[in-house]
Amino acid sequence: MKLLKKNDTRVIKGAAVILMLMHHMWAFQERIADGGLKGLIPLGNTYLFVFLGHFGKVCVPLFFFLGGYGLAKRYEGRKFDALGRLKKLYLSYWKVFVIFIPIAFLFFGNQGVYAADASFCGRYNVFSVRELVLNFLAILDTYNYEWWFLRCYMLMILCFPLIRYAAGKCSPAAKFLIILIITVLFGKVFPDVWYAFIGDARQGNVIYDSFFCMGEPFFACFVMGVFCAGNDLLDRISAFLDRAGRFRAAAEILLILTVILVRQVLLRKYFDFLYAPLLSVIISDLARRLPAIGKIFEAFGQESTNIWFIHSFFCYYFYGIVRIVIATHWAVPSFATLAVISYAAARLVTIFWQKISSLRILAASRDQRSGQAVGRHV
Repeated sequence: MKLLKKNDTRVIKGAAVILMLMHHMWAFQERIADGGLKGLIPLGNTYLFVFLGHFGKVCVPLFFFLGGYGLAKRYEGRKFDALGRLKKLYLSYWKVFVIFIPIAFLFFGNQGVYAADASFCGRYNVFSVRELVLNFLAILDTYNYEWWFLRCYMLMILCFPLIRYAAGKCSPAAKFLIILIITVLFGKVFPDVWYAFIGDARQGNVIYDSFFCMGEPFFACFVMGVFCAGNDLLDRISAFLDRAGRFRAAAEILLILTVILVRQVLLRKYFDFLYAPLLSVIISDLARRLPAIGKIFEAFGQESTNIWFIHSFFCYYFYGIVRIVIATHWAVPSFATLAVISYAAARLVTIFWQKISSLRILAASRDQRSGQAVGRHV
C-alpha cells in the first residue's frame, strides 16, 4: 500500500492541528476575551470565520482516523502493546502538564471575568490536591477542557485489539456496516436515547460520559482508520483523483469546499468517517504539490501533540497571553498569532525535554566511566 507513509501522516496531523487552532479560535466567540473577534465577510447573522471555525472540528475525526490507521500499521503482524502505547501517551501529556499547570496557578489565578463564558476565566482560582491528582491521571479535565481528547483516545487504544480482530475477519461490506452501526450508536443512541432512560446517571461516570456520550462519531473514525490500514481504499481514492489529470489540484480544492458545505449545511458530522480518509489523501497530495504549505504542515505535525495540549492556554485560559493573541481583535491575525505562539511554545517544550534527556544520558555515562575507573583501581 503506497498511502499513507510516515511523512504523509505527519503532514496530515499538521493540517489537522491547524484546523484545531482555527476551531478553538473562531468557533466559540463566547470564550474569547474582551468581546470576541471581528470579521470582514458576514454570513447570515454571523461571519464566515465562525462558519469555518465550526468546520475546523473535522480535525478530531482526522486525528482519530490517523490514530487507528497508525496503530494498525505499526502493529501489523505483531502483538499489540497496549501498556506501552498508554505509557507513551501519558508521558507526552505529563511533559506539558508539569510545566503549564504550575505556571497556571502561579501566574494566572484570580484573573477576573474577561469572557462571556466565565467558566473559562476561573480555572485556577482554587487549588486542591484531589483535583490535581485526578487531572494528572487524566481522569478529569477541569484544568483544561480541551484535554478530554486524551481520555477518549486511551479508551480507543484499549478497544484496538477487538477492532483489529474484526478487521481481519470481516468482508468490506461487513466492515462498512459495522462503521455505520457504530456511527449511529455513538453519534445518536448512546448520548440521546440512553440518556433519556438513565437521566443524570452519566454524571460522575467518567468512562461512560467520555466514550459513549460524545455525540460525535469519533469512534467510527478510529475504526475506519484501522480498516483502511488493511485495504487499498486510500489508494483507490488517489487513483480516482488521478482521473482529473493536470486539473487534480483544482479538483481537490473543489472537493474540500464541497466537504465543507456538505458537512456544515447538509449531512453534518455523521459522515466524518468518510470525510477523514478523503481529506487525508487530498491534504497529503496538496502538500506534495505545494511544497511551501507542505513544509508548514510538516513542521506543525512534528509538534502536533504538544500544540494540542498547549494551545488552549493561549486561546482561553492565560489572559495575559490571550490579550496578545487577540490584540488586533480581527479573526485572521488573531488566528495567525495563536498558531505562531502555540508552535513556538510546543517547540520549546520539545527542546527542553530533549536537553533533560541528554543531561540524564550524560550523567549515566559519567557514572558508568567512574564505576569502571574505580573497578580498575580495586
